[in-house]
Amino acid sequence: MTGADRFIALLVTVITGTGIIMTGVVWTARMLWNVRGSWDTTNTELKRLVDRVGDMRDRDEQLDRRLERHLEWHDKH
Repeated sequence: MTGADRFIALLVTVITGTGIIMTGVVWTARMLWNVRGSWDTTNTELKRLVDRVGDMRDRDEQLDRRLERHLEWHDKH
């Protein structure tokens, strides 16, 4: 094997190894990007859920006040 052949073999090995490593890096970055997107979606859904629970709490408090007024009305009559 001549020096030029060894150089070409080394060059092919380095390029192949770099390609494999870069493929792994790109795959990992893509997976992290997808996880971040899922995280953002989850946070948005949780924020909407918190708003809905707050609305339900407000409605419950309003119903409690109405019931209290109703019971007071019955006590007076």
